[in-house]
Amino acid sequence: MRTYVGGYIPGPSAVQLKTQAEIEPYLQLHCMARTAGASLFVNVGGFAAARGSTRSIELQIVSSRKSESDLRMLCLLIFIYSQNHGGYDKPPAPGADEPDAATGKGYYVLLSQKLAARTVFHQNKVRSDANIKKVIDIWGLKDFSDEVQGIADLSSGNDGEVFKAFIKYDPYALKLYKTGLNEQFVFFQQALFDKRDSAEAKRPAGVAVYHVAVPVGYLTHMDKVGLLFRYIVEPEPSRGPTQDDQNMVEAQMKFCHWLGYLHLDITPRNILLSRDGKAFLMDYDAVCQIGKVPLGPIPPESSNPVKRRDPAGVSDDLHLWQLTLQSYFGMVCLVCVHAFRQDTYVVACSR
Repeated sequence: MRTYVGGYIPGPSAVQLKTQAEIEPYLQLHCMARTAGASLFVNVGGFAAARGSTRSIELQIVSSRKSESDLRMLCLLIFIYSQNHGGYDKPPAPGADEPDAATGKGYYVLLSQKLAARTVFHQNKVRSDANIKKVIDIWGLKDFSDEVQGIADLSSGNDGEVFKAFIKYDPYALKLYKTGLNEQFVFFQQALFDKRDSAEAKRPAGVAVYHVAVPVGYLTHMDKVGLLFRYIVEPEPSRGPTQDDQNMVEAQMKFCHWLGYLHLDITPRNILLSRDGKAFLMDYDAVCQIGKVPLGPIPPESSNPVKRRDPAGVSDDLHLWQLTLQSYFGMVCLVCVHAFRQDTYVVACSR
């Protein structure tokens, strides 16, 4: 069956471009192009596409198995190709990609470089070490550099490293940030500080969020300033999650929404069970104000709007929460609806 899709692309500079690693598979597509009147027709991997002008693209899908992201990338490649080649030449097959005489680089290398050159991201305006100092100032945190008794490695990722620090024989989680701290995390900490005496902050869910999300100090390790957080001691022997655990984590998510923020990393790896029978939603590094665009790293499980870097809403957290209900709490979610009336969530589930 033929499905018709219409799309408008104002130009590569205004399009959300993917990383080069994600683009590369599409650059290997074999393009066969021919002109007919004022339109360019392109057959690519099961698609029939028609471009009526250099400012818009109309796409007719022959194969219904292609995803929306495939279509978006195909539209983008057709548009850039037509701009670079006037809509008349065809790109070479990857195996016959002869180097350009002036640059010595092939068509696909030049195209990927052009895509990257048109993508601009000012990281220092999103993440920086200065934001660590801002969090320290918000809470008036103490420097424990001279009191630490030992530091052991716990884990590492793209954004930083987590260590287990020992101070006065108590364990703490030390976070070092490779490229600085997300500015949205600073806004989140300020909101926590401003609402610390509210009735919601005194409820169990609020107490739990403050317990794990608010740093208790800082110290310098490996020439970097890191934030200290309370260390959650896991149960021994280990146990599986319960209905009470699910309720606690869901309440913590709702508290963040009440505060005006999204967690945006609600995944099983960020749920920690403690030996005193509690459950915590951890790792608030990806927080974002409701209605704002998350510009920091996001988990692969994120919703499509978040992946497109659209303004984020509660539904984007609920998308992750539904996946977590299925994968971690062992539930099949039939309906997951947020009715933001009196902080009510309607969830119909079956075990």
